[in-house]
Amino acid sequence: MEHSPLADKVYESLRQAIMSGKLVPGERLLEAKLAEEIGVSRAPVREAISRLEMEGLIDLLPRRGSYVSTLSEEDAWEVYTLRAALEGLAYGLAKEHISEDGFAKLQAIVDRMKQCVEEGDREGLSELDTAFHRTVVELVGHARLQAVWMSINSQIALLSQRVIRKDYPDIAIIHKRHAALLDHLRHSSGEDAARAIRDHIESAADRLVFHSETREES
Repeated sequence: MEHSPLADKVYESLRQAIMSGKLVPGERLLEAKLAEEIGVSRAPVREAISRLEMEGLIDLLPRRGSYVSTLSEEDAWEVYTLRAALEGLAYGLAKEHISEDGFAKLQAIVDRMKQCVEEGDREGLSELDTAFHRTVVELVGHARLQAVWMSINSQIALLSQRVIRKDYPDIAIIHKRHAALLDHLRHSSGEDAARAIRDHIESAADRLVFHSETREES
């Protein structure tokens, strides 16, 4: 589906605001106010909100309006378990399907992660985290797998932002974990690589749930 340039502009603006935390979970989105702030009519705002709702970043509640998605613990569980299944398949296929050029792309992402760690750039690190996993899925050349993964891409990115922004005292761990994943992709059997990514995703899910419970108890 093609979108108007104005709708694309509004979409990118709202998506970035959600990802950065400028628009917080549960915040109501008023079309008229957003249109005035961005300097457009309400039509492209409505179109952008519809796209973001399809991506799971906005909840449209009947007779109540549009709100930034809270992504509950149950939502996160669904995203992470689906990711584990999809990426387990992708990592199992990786060694036989990713070329040296593909591995070079992944190495470049891991190298940029290290730079973000040195600069203390959590937002950049989160973007690279999602990019690493998305690139693996793209490189294995499984069109249907990629289509399903991309359908939850925005929710994956949002959960990554939340975890990395708040739940990693030592962000150097993130670079090390992805360097280890790349090593598995290059040198391990498909079965071992699939197990490594499932463990990786499960640990991220456990971290998010644990810290969510801790915040609720405090």
